Amino acid sequence: MTATALLPAHGSGTAASRDAEVPYYREAVLLHGLAALIELLAEPAYILISVRLMFGARVAVEFAATLTKSLVTLGLLAAGSGSGPAGLIWARLGPGGPVPPALLFSAAQLGLALVALFGYWGLALRRMAAEGGAAGARAVGTREKAEAKGAGSGKEAAAGGVNPRWLGAWTPAERRVLGASALFTLQAVEKLALAEGSRVVLAARQSAASQGVYGLVSNLGSLAVRTLFAPLEEAAFTAFSAWGAQAQTQAPDSQPAPTPAPESRPEHKSGSGSGSGSERDGAARLAPLADVLAPLCKAVCVLGLAAAAFGPAYAYCLLRLAYGLRWSESGAPLVLAAYSGYVLLVAMNGMAEAFVHAVLDARGLRASNAVLAAASGLHLAACVGLVGRAGALGLVAADGINMVVRIAYSAWCICSFFKPLPAFTLSRLLPARATLAAFAAAAALAAASNWALLVRPGTDERTPQSVFVRRAAAHVGVGVTLLAAVAAVLTQTERATLRRVAAMRRGGRGGVKEE
Repeated sequence: MTATALLPAHGSGTAASRDAEVPYYREAVLLHGLAALIELLAEPAYILISVRLMFGARVAVEFAATLTKSLVTLGLLAAGSGSGPAGLIWARLGPGGPVPPALLFSAAQLGLALVALFGYWGLALRRMAAEGGAAGARAVGTREKAEAKGAGSGKEAAAGGVNPRWLGAWTPAERRVLGASALFTLQAVEKLALAEGSRVVLAARQSAASQGVYGLVSNLGSLAVRTLFAPLEEAAFTAFSAWGAQAQTQAPDSQPAPTPAPESRPEHKSGSGSGSGSERDGAARLAPLADVLAPLCKAVCVLGLAAAAFGPAYAYCLLRLAYGLRWSESGAPLVLAAYSGYVLLVAMNGMAEAFVHAVLDARGLRASNAVLAAASGLHLAACVGLVGRAGALGLVAADGINMVVRIAYSAWCICSFFKPLPAFTLSRLLPARATLAAFAAAAALAAASNWALLVRPGTDERTPQSVFVRRAAAHVGVGVTLLAAVAAVLTQTERATLRRVAAMRRGGRGGVKEE
């Protein structure tokens, strides 16, 4: 639920007038706060599933939570008419009439949080039970030893006049973790400002209709990003980070400093006297990581290409069938078509940044934060310039410019990281030319079908709903045929990529270990 849904219509500054203008405002805020606490309770199980690279489980829980939120929203909307079980409950407990929007969306968010809590903890407990009690016993023993050692060091520190309860008792490793956490927190704040700053510009410079169009389109687009791309990116980030830790433990003894191999760029380590042997050793450690990064990047690119190829041709059809003439005859289809291309940029940037942020050291992360801040400034400037001229479409264009800048920086970091590998090129991370040609042909044919079946017959007047449904069915049939043809091409051109991704899903961490 967006923050504007709970704000007063006329910007009143007092709590009394705000409560009068927005019914159930306080109850909605309390429900949102409760939902946030419930999601925090699910966080440990969520981290465990992410560390175990359980792609399918993540997608299933996210899908179930999003579906529950949608069903609760629809159920409460129907409750206002008195139909169904929700309508009977609302008629008895509530004042009757439509459910207030603030209460409606807050209840839907609470339903999402509950499904996430039970889903993640159910999967986590099942995974821990499958792993057996031996690993747990070893972990307990290790923790007890660490606590005993920490207690002893704490007594020694207390004897030396250092407070054992604060930073003086922390180990160097714990301080490094604290520093890394601060960097990632700064990144999260910058990304939040980047995401919300564009909406502030849109709200300040455009009407409520444009805001509604962008809200509808971004929510539709976020379904693919949330259910498909986000789990892959976070699992890949965990896998790349685990590889960095493994490379650090396997670093040769001849290295002059115990820094992790990926962060310190192995091509600069030849000055220790090992010469070409050190370079070959660094390249040997990087080769398996490149073999993992390539199929993951290709996989998300294929998903993004599917959205970019079929989204523009089916935007109007989807909006009219799902939301009716009110939205399909507005500017929403054009904005959704542009957002479909933006999804491809999000896919490419997400995987590239997941890799870069996983392998950079503290200095690299600080540089990345600086670049991200500069990109945020450029993005806000583009929003101010484009939103005033093109509304929601201009905001999508500004988002695309921001993604291009961030992709370019990530590409530069990846090239620098894999410099010891002479055969590595950025083209290795992209799908084959035949795959790109297949998607391009499918996009052209889908656009021609959209023009012939839906656009041309309704140039002067709206097509009746019964006629539109028949033409839309034929248009969807064309899309299914084209999608099947593209899938057939993928089985030939990207067979190795599909096999590698499937092997990583089955093997978990094994897909990132050195061979």
